[in-house]
Amino acid sequence: MTERTSVRRGKINWWIVVFVAVIAGSVAVAILMGARASAKPTWRQALVSASGIACLLGMGGTLVGSAFLALECRRAAHRRNGEPASVLVTFVLIGTAVMALELILRMATVQRPWEQEIGSRLLLPRGWDRVVATYSTMLDRFDTTPNYFVEDSLLGWKIGPNRSGSGGRWLSGPEGARTPSEGYSYNQTTTSCRVVLLGDSYTFGWEEWFEQTMGFYLQERMGPACQVLNIAVPGYSLAQMLLAAQRDVPALKPSVVVLSFTDGAPERGLGVYCFLTMRDWDCPWAAPRFVLKEGRLELVNVPLPSPRAIFNHEAIDELPFIRYDRGYRSSQWEHPGWGPLYSSYLFRMAATEFPSYDDPLIGVSEPAIREINEAIMRAFVAHMDKMKIPFIIFYQPQKDEYGPDRRVPYSPEFLRRLNLDFVDGTTCLDALSSDQRFRTGGTHYSDLGEAALAECLVPQIERRFGKSLGDMVTMGERRHPFSSFMV
Repeated sequence: MTERTSVRRGKINWWIVVFVAVIAGSVAVAILMGARASAKPTWRQALVSASGIACLLGMGGTLVGSAFLALECRRAAHRRNGEPASVLVTFVLIGTAVMALELILRMATVQRPWEQEIGSRLLLPRGWDRVVATYSTMLDRFDTTPNYFVEDSLLGWKIGPNRSGSGGRWLSGPEGARTPSEGYSYNQTTTSCRVVLLGDSYTFGWEEWFEQTMGFYLQERMGPACQVLNIAVPGYSLAQMLLAAQRDVPALKPSVVVLSFTDGAPERGLGVYCFLTMRDWDCPWAAPRFVLKEGRLELVNVPLPSPRAIFNHEAIDELPFIRYDRGYRSSQWEHPGWGPLYSSYLFRMAATEFPSYDDPLIGVSEPAIREINEAIMRAFVAHMDKMKIPFIIFYQPQKDEYGPDRRVPYSPEFLRRLNLDFVDGTTCLDALSSDQRFRTGGTHYSDLGEAALAECLVPQIERRFGKSLGDMVTMGERRHPFSSFMV
């Protein structure tokens, strides 16, 4: 056998292929685990963490694999075993596989306004620069086209006076309440009673026109002798409802206040920044955050920063009180120094599967949700009693609380623990079929659902007044309060 034939037959040394693959894998482990460990507060904590140990093992694997590779190359050189071809083939195979995976991941990625997803999975990390660009553009638009909701230094946001939104579906008057027409004032008519509705998007009627909301149906049942003011605001937490009850409600001189909320309202109270708390709504404002200190409620972040101030920060971890926000996870955001690695979707996918450690948050545990919201409810009841304003607590169910895989709600049990009388809207909707309660293709109530909830409130309001609505006014005796605005 000639020397030329010997080299041709031995041109691939599989030991070299194995060692190169080991080195490549060890380097990948060292980089990924190093990125995770770097999120630890100190180097000592990083080194003794599971990720730190894995990073050290990856570095060790790289060194050991390199030593064996050098030794095998030296042996192969003596045997004329074609080690350059083996190394080249290995790197070509690894490089081809990496590029193919990179291309597949890029093609499968869906771009959202300020984040990316693969399938239904969030692709980490989120980029603060993209968030800033998205919301800065939104705020520029607000400067030229007034938004239905406006900034409030205490509540975060509220309904703006004399506004129109959602293509004319939402209208408001000078009181900052939802109205049948833009500019309509509830003070232009005098009535013997006034019912004020506090709540979130389900009370507001997010997907409905004014004439399809619970407030409108309740107004129809009560007649012109009594006004119904719907000052519910989408996205409000129980904390914001309490603050609105303390600051805004007394000036409206209500005869009855209805505090109505869904299961999301208690948890939203542990948020600080709306864009983290409600990712499905373009919401640039901050929200008031209560904590408990020695058993008393205390606001930690008021006055609230303006949206411009929020998105002028260089990084998300610079935001004031960010560690009080239940929706914040430091592991989901870009880490300084790792920018070049984030250009690889393969690295980002690995970082998604093995996220870095989260900075500890403050007061966001499940017991904290319970304790803070129980204190908020006690404060609401005490305020209403102090103002001598009758009130009704009204729980409104959500769509996922029905059906075979229904979610068990938290709020009814939480209200029972406080021994508070409340109306459970679940029973109000039971009379409707499953396809009548909520909007088809939506998450909020249908007009039938809104009407059923309004009907459920009527006997409760009658009980607060001590007389039936029929005794107060007979429908049709006088002109309907909205008649001049209804087609």
